[in-house]
Amino acid sequence: METKTIRLIYPQWQGANIARWIPTLAPDDASRGYYLGAMLLEFLAPKTDCHTFTVPVSTDISERIVQDGVLDRDIIISQTKAALDILAVANPDKVVTLGGECSVSVPVFSYLADKYKDDVAIVWVDAHPDITLPGDDYNGYHAMALSACMGMGDKQIVSLLPGKISAGKICLAGLRECEYPYIEKRVEELGLTHLSPSELADNSNLVIDWLRKSGVSKVMVHFDMDVMD
Repeated sequence: METKTIRLIYPQWQGANIARWIPTLAPDDASRGYYLGAMLLEFLAPKTDCHTFTVPVSTDISERIVQDGVLDRDIIISQTKAALDILAVANPDKVVTLGGECSVSVPVFSYLADKYKDDVAIVWVDAHPDITLPGDDYNGYHAMALSACMGMGDKQIVSLLPGKISAGKICLAGLRECEYPYIEKRVEELGLTHLSPSELADNSNLVIDWLRKSGVSKVMVHFDMDVMD
């Protein structure tokens, strides 16, 4: 059976609040660096025959507002809707997403979770678990991305998402930092499988074994380049 794959360029940067960690750059440039990253990935990624779609993302940075514990929440809602509209019309079986900060995985994974129901799992390849919630110490939505995939977080954002993934169908691969002690506790409370960089340095057998035991036939892979650090 032939499957339909699309490439989704999703240069969302509003979910991150990182300017204070990159003092060598102007705050606006640091914040919008994710937009440039998405464009670079589009340029560098091998060309394919699949259709390419681009999620419209605002570059306006004149005023950044925290709403209900989420920075730029209303802009993120608008761009999430745009991504979901593209997916609904294109109706792909597989999606290659080039972003952008980590929250670009949320609408795509939610769409695929709804499409495949209980027959899909997530391998979240990331140095961080991205399971913060509104009201935690950090208000950037990119750190809440996996929470949103599980149906947790800002009510307005979560209400848009067509599907969600249970914690038992998620593997954190390359986890090395939980930012705060309560995040580490949350990983344990949710029962999230987590594998350290040292466990995966030589091979990926532990991930493959976990996938086999999960009983699913499909997997969604999130890759944050900080896992390479």
